Amino acid sequence: MNNIKKIKSRYFYGISVKVFLLTKIAICIFLLLSLYPQLTTMNISGNKINVISIVAIISILFFSYYYNKILAKPLIEINEAVSKIVQLDFSVKCNISSNDELGELSNNLNLVSSKLNRTIMSLETEIEEKKELLKIHRDLTDNLAHEIKTPLGTVKAYAEAIEDDITPEKQSEYINTIIEETDKLNNLIVELLDLSSIETRAVEVNYQSFDIIRLIEEIAGRILIDSANKDFNVECDFEKEPIFITGDREKLAKAISNLILNAYKYVTDNGLIKLSVKQEKNKVKVSIFNTSEPIPEDKIQYIWQRFYRLDSSRNKKTGGNGIGLATASEIFKLHDFIYGVKNEGSGVVFYFEIYGKFK
Repeated sequence: MNNIKKIKSRYFYGISVKVFLLTKIAICIFLLLSLYPQLTTMNISGNKINVISIVAIISILFFSYYYNKILAKPLIEINEAVSKIVQLDFSVKCNISSNDELGELSNNLNLVSSKLNRTIMSLETEIEEKKELLKIHRDLTDNLAHEIKTPLGTVKAYAEAIEDDITPEKQSEYINTIIEETDKLNNLIVELLDLSSIETRAVEVNYQSFDIIRLIEEIAGRILIDSANKDFNVECDFEKEPIFITGDREKLAKAISNLILNAYKYVTDNGLIKLSVKQEKNKVKVSIFNTSEPIPEDKIQYIWQRFYRLDSSRNKKTGGNGIGLATASEIFKLHDFIYGVKNEGSGVVFYFEIYGKFK
């Protein structure tokens, strides 16, 4: 508080000195003008009177210039800047370049204006982020409430049936159904919580270097090797040499797994799943193609949304819950990858692109 008082005192002192000097000049001019009638009646030559008049006029002009440039104009400029700041308009800056207290006050006012502007922008960004987080949490709650109704209803129905006197064979069947539904429910909740944590960036990204081709081979071997209930072909079009990228291996493995699972679920009978990894200068493109019906162009933009189902009846047959692609999308965003989906030939291709330097 004492420091503030000292600063204020220094500013007021500087301004008061200017006002004092201007006052002295004004008094001198006033005296000259007051004495002018007496000087004309005294025995003073006309030339001397003319000289005095010229001096008075010059003094008045100097006084006006000094007052306007040194004190009045800077104060008006500072006042206008303060008025704009009060209205939260930080575009106006004081351009007083004098090496005195008014110049210093102008610089400090500009600094305050810039800091206020940055603070307000930061607060606005923070508010928007909090709004987005609230929306994500609200959507999560709504989605959970909607999605758990079916499995809970199934569990309740079979549990009530077990209470009745049913045969041991039926009882065993119902118990197995209850176990399956609770497993589905548990997986749904886990996947939703994982998705929510990635969306809110409440996860740690463990960057490391790894071979993207080897990772895809491991995932494809694990998912596609169990294809006894489906008849389709698998093709791999990979670069001959390993391609090392930098990213969170575990999270990218989850995203790639979701894309390959999606292809596995929707590939047509006697169809084709084609996995491709190609490098072009500073870009690596990974694509997963499967033969299927084309996605309507007006529906493609919704494919990555959580719980979006292109064909509800088809999802029931394949067991999709609409979370896998949404999770993959958020993981790609987390890594700043370009990704997308498009109809191509006799099927659909999902892809993502990685930019950078690769070994």
